[in-house]
Amino acid sequence: MNFRTTGVFKNKKGYHSVGVFGYASRGIPGVEIIGYGKNVKLMREKFIFLSRQRALAIPLKRYVLCIEQHEQLILSSLSEVDESISWLELPLLLIFWSLAGVIQMGRLDDCILGGKVSIAGEVLTLSCEELTAVATFSPHQKCITIPKRSDLYYVLPLPEILGEELMIHCRLF
Repeated sequence: MNFRTTGVFKNKKGYHSVGVFGYASRGIPGVEIIGYGKNVKLMREKFIFLSRQRALAIPLKRYVLCIEQHEQLILSSLSEVDESISWLELPLLLIFWSLAGVIQMGRLDDCILGGKVSIAGEVLTLSCEELTAVATFSPHQKCITIPKRSDLYYVLPLPEILGEELMIHCRLF
Protein backbone atom coordinates (compact mmCIF):
# COMPACT_ATOMS: atom_id res chain seq x y z
CA MET A 1 0.00 0.00 0.00
CA ASN A 2 1.29 3.50 -0.74
CA PHE A 3 0.14 7.12 -0.67
CA ARG A 4 1.50 10.37 -2.01
CA THR A 5 0.43 13.99 -1.70
CA THR A 6 1.70 17.52 -2.16
CA GLY A 7 3.03 19.11 1.01
CA VAL A 8 3.51 22.85 1.39
CA PHE A 9 6.17 24.44 3.54
CA LYS A 10 7.08 28.05 4.06
CA ASN A 11 10.35 29.81 4.65
CA LYS A 12 11.72 33.34 4.31
CA LYS A 13 11.31 33.16 0.52
CA GLY A 14 7.61 32.22 0.56
CA TYR A 15 5.54 29.09 0.07
CA HIS A 16 6.86 26.02 -1.71
CA SER A 17 5.37 22.65 -2.62
CA VAL A 18 7.17 19.34 -2.33
CA GLY A 19 6.20 15.74 -2.96
CA VAL A 20 5.54 13.70 0.17
CA PHE A 21 4.97 9.96 -0.09
CA GLY A 22 5.03 6.77 1.88
CA TYR A 23 4.49 3.04 1.75
CA ALA A 24 4.00 0.10 4.07
CA SER A 25 5.70 -3.27 3.67
CA ARG A 26 6.23 -6.52 5.55
CA GLY A 27 9.79 -5.64 6.59
CA ILE A 28 11.01 -5.19 10.15
CA PRO A 29 8.25 -3.24 11.94
CA GLY A 30 8.89 0.46 12.54
CA VAL A 31 8.52 3.98 11.21
CA GLU A 32 11.23 5.53 9.07
CA ILE A 33 11.18 9.10 7.79
CA ILE A 34 13.60 9.95 5.02
CA GLY A 35 14.18 13.65 4.59
CA TYR A 36 16.18 16.60 5.79
CA GLY A 37 17.75 17.69 9.05
CA LYS A 38 17.42 16.36 12.57
CA ASN A 39 13.70 17.21 12.69
CA VAL A 40 12.75 13.97 10.93
CA LYS A 41 13.83 11.93 13.99
CA LEU A 42 11.75 14.15 16.25
CA MET A 43 8.81 13.83 13.84
CA ARG A 44 9.01 10.04 13.89
CA GLU A 45 8.98 9.95 17.68
CA LYS A 46 6.11 12.47 17.77
CA PHE A 47 4.03 10.27 15.43
CA ILE A 48 4.68 7.20 17.60
CA PHE A 49 3.82 9.17 20.75
CA LEU A 50 0.57 10.55 19.30
CA SER A 51 -0.44 7.06 18.14
CA ARG A 52 0.29 5.51 21.54
CA GLN A 53 -1.33 8.38 23.44
CA ARG A 54 -4.56 7.77 21.52
CA ALA A 55 -4.22 3.98 21.84
CA LEU A 56 -4.39 3.56 18.06
CA ALA A 57 -4.05 0.03 16.73
CA ILE A 58 -1.11 0.36 14.34
CA PRO A 59 -0.41 -2.92 12.50
CA LEU A 60 3.15 -4.22 12.83
CA LYS A 61 4.61 -3.25 9.46
CA ARG A 62 7.49 -1.22 8.12
CA TYR A 63 6.27 2.32 7.36
CA VAL A 64 8.53 4.48 5.19
CA LEU A 65 7.66 8.17 4.81
CA CYS A 66 9.67 10.32 2.39
CA ILE A 67 10.12 13.99 1.51
CA GLU A 68 11.32 14.71 -2.03
CA GLN A 69 14.31 16.95 -2.55
CA HIS A 70 13.57 20.63 -3.04
CA GLU A 71 15.98 23.39 -4.02
CA GLN A 72 14.78 25.69 -1.22
CA LEU A 73 15.56 23.02 1.38
CA ILE A 74 18.94 22.04 -0.09
CA LEU A 75 20.18 25.65 -0.18
CA SER A 76 18.89 26.58 3.31
CA SER A 77 20.76 26.55 6.60
CA LEU A 78 20.01 23.69 9.03
CA SER A 79 17.86 25.88 11.29
CA GLU A 80 15.81 27.07 8.29
CA VAL A 81 15.41 23.48 7.08
CA ASP A 82 14.19 22.33 10.50
CA GLU A 83 11.57 25.11 10.61
CA SER A 84 10.46 24.47 7.01
CA ILE A 85 10.21 20.70 7.49
CA SER A 86 7.95 21.14 10.53
CA TRP A 87 5.21 22.33 8.10
CA LEU A 88 5.27 18.83 6.57
CA GLU A 89 4.31 17.07 9.83
CA LEU A 90 0.61 17.05 8.98
CA PRO A 91 0.98 15.54 5.48
CA LEU A 92 3.37 12.89 6.80
CA LEU A 93 1.10 12.04 9.75
CA LEU A 94 -1.93 11.70 7.45
CA ILE A 95 0.04 9.38 5.19
CA PHE A 96 1.26 7.30 8.16
CA TRP A 97 -2.21 6.94 9.69
CA SER A 98 -3.70 6.20 6.25
CA LEU A 99 -1.13 3.46 5.64
CA ALA A 100 -1.88 2.02 9.08
CA GLY A 101 -5.64 2.07 8.41
CA VAL A 102 -6.35 4.43 11.31
CA ILE A 103 -8.09 6.89 9.00
CA GLN A 104 -9.76 5.91 5.77
CA MET A 105 -8.47 8.00 2.89
CA GLY A 106 -9.24 6.79 -0.61
CA ARG A 107 -6.47 8.86 -2.10
CA LEU A 108 -4.28 11.82 -1.24
CA ASP A 109 -2.49 12.42 -4.54
CA ASP A 110 -4.99 15.09 -5.58
CA CYS A 111 -4.65 16.99 -2.28
CA ILE A 112 -2.41 19.81 -1.11
CA LEU A 113 -1.73 20.52 2.56
CA GLY A 114 0.72 21.87 5.06
CA GLY A 115 0.61 21.96 8.81
CA LYS A 116 2.29 21.34 12.13
CA VAL A 117 1.17 18.92 14.84
CA SER A 118 2.03 19.40 18.53
CA ILE A 119 2.43 16.56 21.03
CA ALA A 120 -0.82 17.74 22.62
CA GLY A 121 -2.58 16.99 19.32
CA GLU A 122 -3.00 20.63 18.32
CA VAL A 123 -2.87 21.10 14.56
CA LEU A 124 -1.85 24.34 12.85
CA THR A 125 -2.77 24.36 9.18
CA LEU A 126 -1.99 26.69 6.35
CA SER A 127 -5.07 28.34 4.85
CA CYS A 128 -6.29 27.56 1.33
CA GLU A 129 -5.04 30.97 0.23
CA GLU A 130 -1.55 30.05 1.45
CA LEU A 131 -1.72 26.55 -0.02
CA THR A 132 -2.77 27.82 -3.43
CA ALA A 133 -0.03 30.48 -3.45
CA VAL A 134 2.50 27.88 -4.59
CA ALA A 135 3.33 27.90 -8.28
CA THR A 136 2.47 24.24 -8.79
CA PHE A 137 -1.13 24.47 -7.52
CA SER A 138 -3.73 22.98 -9.85
CA PRO A 139 -7.44 23.87 -9.65
CA HIS A 140 -8.14 20.12 -9.54
CA GLN A 141 -6.31 19.73 -6.23
CA LYS A 142 -8.21 19.68 -2.93
CA CYS A 143 -7.04 21.74 0.04
CA ILE A 144 -6.93 19.92 3.36
CA THR A 145 -7.30 22.54 6.07
CA ILE A 146 -9.71 23.84 8.64
CA PRO A 147 -12.63 24.97 6.50
CA LYS A 148 -13.61 28.56 5.96
CA ARG A 149 -16.36 29.33 3.46
CA SER A 150 -14.86 29.60 0.05
CA ASP A 151 -16.30 29.17 -3.40
CA LEU A 152 -12.83 29.24 -4.95
CA TYR A 153 -11.42 26.02 -3.48
CA TYR A 154 -12.56 22.51 -2.76
CA VAL A 155 -11.81 22.09 0.94
CA LEU A 156 -11.56 18.77 2.76
CA PRO A 157 -12.36 19.51 6.42
CA LEU A 158 -9.48 18.31 8.58
CA PRO A 159 -11.47 17.66 11.80
CA GLU A 160 -13.85 15.40 9.88
CA ILE A 161 -10.96 13.52 8.27
CA LEU A 162 -9.21 12.84 11.56
CA GLY A 163 -12.38 12.44 13.59
CA GLU A 164 -13.15 13.70 17.06
CA GLU A 165 -11.29 10.89 18.82
CA LEU A 166 -7.98 11.68 17.06
CA MET A 167 -8.14 15.45 17.18
CA ILE A 168 -7.85 17.45 20.38
CA HIS A 169 -8.37 20.69 18.51
CA CYS A 170 -7.44 22.36 15.26
CA ARG A 171 -6.85 25.94 14.38
CA LEU A 172 -5.96 27.81 11.25
CA PHE A 173 -2.47 29.33 11.39
